[in-house]
Amino acid sequence: MKPEPQQAAKPCPRHGSGFIRIPGSETCIRIGGRATTGLDLRSREGDPASRLIAGGRLAVDTRTETGYGPVRTYVRIDAGQR
Repeated sequence: MKPEPQQAAKPCPRHGSGFIRIPGSETCIRIGGRATTGLDLRSREGDPASRLIAGGRLAVDTRTETGYGPVRTYVRIDAGQR
């Protein structure tokens, strides 16, 4: 049995850059994020010390039109050390 071909996601320009329509629905979604890394090197009286700095962010933004008007959900998760 052959699987059904996947429907490609289409852009949602009315909500802004980066939004795509979830196939089979009227909901538009944008997923974004970032990752950061670094190394903090310090020396006190000749003793070497170092610390790894790492962090990240994930953001999910959805928008859909309803009978009551537009509905938006937004979730942002920040994690890491500074």
